[in-house]
Amino acid sequence: MPEESVLRFLARKPERDAQADADFAERFYKNIGAAFRAVDADIEKDGHSEYLLKGGRGSLKSSFISMEIVKLLYQDPKANALVLRKVAATMRDTVFEQILWALDTLKVYDEWECTVSPM
Repeated sequence: MPEESVLRFLARKPERDAQADADFAERFYKNIGAAFRAVDADIEKDGHSEYLLKGGRGSLKSSFISMEIVKLLYQDPKANALVLRKVAATMRDTVFEQILWALDTLKVYDEWECTVSPM
C-alpha cells in the first residue's frame, strides 16, 4: 500500500526543539501518578514488552497509559500506536477522547493532527 494512501488518525507535526522537549518531559512527570513512575522508568529502558496494570476506577490507569502513549509517540516520530478495546462501539467516546485529553494535558494538542476514521 503506498504510504500516501495510509489513513492517519493521529499524526504528529514534525517541528520541535530541545526546550520544547524539556518542557514536555516536565509536564509529563508532573502529571503522571506517583504509582506509575516505576512503570514509566521500566518502559523507558525497554524492561518488558507487556504490562498488566491493575486498579479500580479512579486509579489513574487510563490517564497514565494515554500520556505514556503520547510520550512514546512524541519521542519517536516514526512510531505507531494501536489501542484496542473489548467494546469497539465506544472507542470514540473512550480511547480517542482519552488520547485527546492526554494531548491537552501535556500541552501538545496543537502539535498533532487529530482526525476520526470515516468508517
